[in-house]
Amino acid sequence: MKKQFILLFISLLTFNAFAQIEFKKGYYIDNNDQKIECLINNTNWLISSTEFQFKTNENSEVKIISIDQVAEYGINEESRFIRANVSIDNSSDNLSELSNEKNPLFEEKELFLKVLVQGKANLYLYQQKNATRFFYNIDTNKIEQLIFKRYKVNGNQISKNNFYKQQLWNTVKCENTMMKEVENVAYNENALAKFFIKYNACKNSVSTTFKARDSKGLFHFTIRPGINISSFGLDYGNVYTNQFFEKRSEVGYRFGIEAESILPFNKNKWSLLVEPSYQQFTNTKVVYDQDIRIDYKAIEIPLGLRYSVFLKKIDSKLFINALLVINFTPNSILDFENGTDIEIDGGSYLAAGFGYKYKDIYSAEIRFDFNREILNRNSVWQSTYHTISFVLGYRIF
Repeated sequence: MKKQFILLFISLLTFNAFAQIEFKKGYYIDNNDQKIECLINNTNWLISSTEFQFKTNENSEVKIISIDQVAEYGINEESRFIRANVSIDNSSDNLSELSNEKNPLFEEKELFLKVLVQGKANLYLYQQKNATRFFYNIDTNKIEQLIFKRYKVNGNQISKNNFYKQQLWNTVKCENTMMKEVENVAYNENALAKFFIKYNACKNSVSTTFKARDSKGLFHFTIRPGINISSFGLDYGNVYTNQFFEKRSEVGYRFGIEAESILPFNKNKWSLLVEPSYQQFTNTKVVYDQDIRIDYKAIEIPLGLRYSVFLKKIDSKLFINALLVINFTPNSILDFENGTDIEIDGGSYLAAGFGYKYKDIYSAEIRFDFNREILNRNSVWQSTYHTISFVLGYRIF
């Protein structure tokens, strides 16, 4: 199963790498303060970059432009990035890499900062692999980092430098702001943005925020009926023989309910899945004048990851699923007419699916389960079982 999992993971990454790149209408402003309309690769990953891809039109070649050539760029009404020379604390926020130093370790850098709130008080975001940093300024003052840092004390104990709260109290507060209100501001995008918007309102300044408009919600429920084509083979003592149970296929039905949690990055292309479902397989073969009957009933709980590719010209998308299926098989047996029963085991297995979704409501998928052993592990009998499923979906929420 380890090799199958690695193969499935590599396939998902390959699908991602060769998936359609989405370019959206945007702009950049060069060093001569000239605004150039263009199409920008809107990957929108969590990690900030010092360059981006763009095209002058749909049919032109893809070009890369770096931070030393661009003062500002953005996707129209969705995102805005500005170039800024700032002092940034490069301390890691990974628990295994925390330092023993309480104070930030600043380094001068030229960065693209993502504008979160624009007004009298401005809030910016910079993200890297090991930490998330927020910056701010009032009016046209110098952009400064809001200081938050985890650090180790007395060996493995972790403490926090919450100096950003003092910064907010000193410079970003209204006349009626209470200290408790500042103390309750968490160091995250939602809490800080809410605080800055409130400050701008009390200073009679309109806040402009930038957020992607194509979000369809973060949680979906979908009814998922379908058809299974299941195959079962049986041999004895690791030597396959037609004297026993030849590989048989049967068409059956399945029914499931999928819960999908869409992850809030990369333009909603990634999501987590759980899909409780039920399937059944029954078949009988006569061997040496006795019936050998398989009665397989399974309650399955697939857990997995989905990657979607949005199609431009129609309101639809393609997707690929990588799944680990937890399998329960109550009252499932391999029944011999002479009275011998072998318990069918549950366990877990891997599966992959490829599908199409229309208007984020209707869907169709082909799912492939990897070959697996379904008999009790202590049995001398050996089996192979796998399923190809054709699944339809209708989103109810």
